Amino acid sequence: MSMKSNLILLLFLGWLIGVARLGYSQSIEFERDIAPILASHCIRCHSEQDPNGDMILTRREAMHGADAWQEVLDAISGDAPRMPKTGEPLQPQQVSLIERWVAAGANWPDGVVLHNDPTDWWSFRPLAAPSIPNVTPSDFPIRNPIDAFIVAEWQRRGLHGSPEADRRTLIRRVTFDLTGLPPTMDEVESFVSDPDPRAYENLVDRLLESPRYGERWARHWLDAVHYGDTHGYDKDKLRPNAWPYRDYVIRAFNGSKPSAFSHAAPSISSGRSKSRTGRLKNSEFAISIGMTWSRPR
Repeated sequence: MSMKSNLILLLFLGWLIGVARLGYSQSIEFERDIAPILASHCIRCHSEQDPNGDMILTRREAMHGADAWQEVLDAISGDAPRMPKTGEPLQPQQVSLIERWVAAGANWPDGVVLHNDPTDWWSFRPLAAPSIPNVTPSDFPIRNPIDAFIVAEWQRRGLHGSPEADRRTLIRRVTFDLTGLPPTMDEVESFVSDPDPRAYENLVDRLLESPRYGERWARHWLDAVHYGDTHGYDKDKLRPNAWPYRDYVIRAFNGSKPSAFSHAAPSISSGRSKSRTGRLKNSEFAISIGMTWSRPR
């Protein structure tokens, strides 16, 4: 083997060792690394509904100390692991992750509960109004229930809010956020000198009524559907008839029309058949599904 080949081989081996060390030294996060393993291999037999061996692996409080986790490690390790009793044994990488997590202190975040029932996922649960936290007085003004939740979490983590912005800063922030444009000097002075206690709320209402609001926020939806005024790729030809869809999305945002985005997807197939036979009467509907055919490929 030539010297050049040896050098390349040594460099490659050094890279592999570096990658291995980097992967091993990466901190382990329970919800990202450990919870999926327990949920897919363990809790079907070790949940509160079915605590085989008097072991519950769905919540932190049920596992008492390092001895309990050592028992888990003993059961899932070795050439002939005892657990899980049904299904494939854990992969060596999965066992290693749990070993490192236990060695690092088995940090299981507060409030994280694993669920065996796939229908018990948060998005399947009925809506319920949470109780508003009772927070101790702070230097951050609580004007609505959302503020109370934010301050409660800050206090739990030992954090503090930034000082309240002055009116000049506030109008610049909210105007840029809602319209993508800076406020005019006259708008700034009018807001700064407005004695109305609801001056901020009135400012937000005015910006939401501005046509610039739809132009700003429609961009996110147009990006999601890959809208373009040209075809893209190598020739990048103009698409002179694409703009009606762009304007339709802007009108939908400015008119607070959520149906503009919810009805298009399930109606695509029917829209296609009707448009081909000339039976589609609703021009707004026709435009709303226009990107199904005209978006860049």
